[in-house]
Amino acid sequence: MGNPMTLIRSRNPCASDMWVVSPSNGCVFGCLFCPFGKNRRIRNRPVLHSRIVESLDEAWAARNRRSKPPARLMIGHDSDPFQPFGDLTGLVHVVVQRALEAGSEVYLVTRGLVPDGYEELFRAYGQKIHVQMAFFSIDPHLSALFESNTPAVEQRLSCVRRLLKWGVEVRARLGPFIPYVSDTVSHIEDLLRYLRSAGIRRCSAGYLVLKSHTLEVMKASLPRAQYQLIRGSFQGQSWQQEGVGKLSKYLPAGIRLPGYERLLNLAKRAGMEMDLCACMNPCQIKPTIQNSCFGPASPRRFSIGRRGQLELFSAH
Repeated sequence: MGNPMTLIRSRNPCASDMWVVSPSNGCVFGCLFCPFGKNRRIRNRPVLHSRIVESLDEAWAARNRRSKPPARLMIGHDSDPFQPFGDLTGLVHVVVQRALEAGSEVYLVTRGLVPDGYEELFRAYGQKIHVQMAFFSIDPHLSALFESNTPAVEQRLSCVRRLLKWGVEVRARLGPFIPYVSDTVSHIEDLLRYLRSAGIRRCSAGYLVLKSHTLEVMKASLPRAQYQLIRGSFQGQSWQQEGVGKLSKYLPAGIRLPGYERLLNLAKRAGMEMDLCACMNPCQIKPTIQNSCFGPASPRRFSIGRRGQLELFSAH
């Protein structure tokens, strides 16, 4: 059943002003690039935090005695809230409703499908609900390799259209981009065209960040040539300590920064806004100008300056 910590403060740069509540732990989608644990690639059964509603009510009651409920609340963080598992979507519905009724704005990131049963709730609170639908690739071969258990791209696009009709803000979460695999011009152009046709006008994106287990997972799951290509892209990069026992490795700036410049140019050509994920780019972005995947409606973008650093510029 689980006994989750309730209402924990997010440690992600993109969501530093948010609180997080997790109705489950674990994920059946098993994406190879998942940063939250090497066993996530296995079709393991998640654990439902069945007491999360009771715990959430207690936490809010305690906070109400001291301060207002969180202004911005993310439902789930290391576990997709719309996995096809047990009554997870029903539990998430209750949590979302409790949060909205308490006055919080709700943020949801998913590769899954939002059920039709959410329509009444989402229509009633559309302005306070923000959904990011994640897409790795529209290439069925790449999708089968890296995110084999997720709903088909066409299903996710259909879900996006439905959410937009309900009055919900929907953005696309692209990636993680992998050099020479999913960051080519033709691949990005196709992806953006499909997203725009579904009604999406704003996206966030980031390149792959290796965790200490990621290469192990990919080596066991990918064709040898593809694994070697990914491994070689990070050659010469050192592991960086991020938290207790957490190691991360970032792509060289010579690969990552031109890739982002290409992405921004293609998004502009497609008439779409593009945010760069600060969580995936801490090494090259000054703290004062880090962007956020969950930023305000007014668009902000990055450009690569003469010194090779990502710099902020206005979208207008």
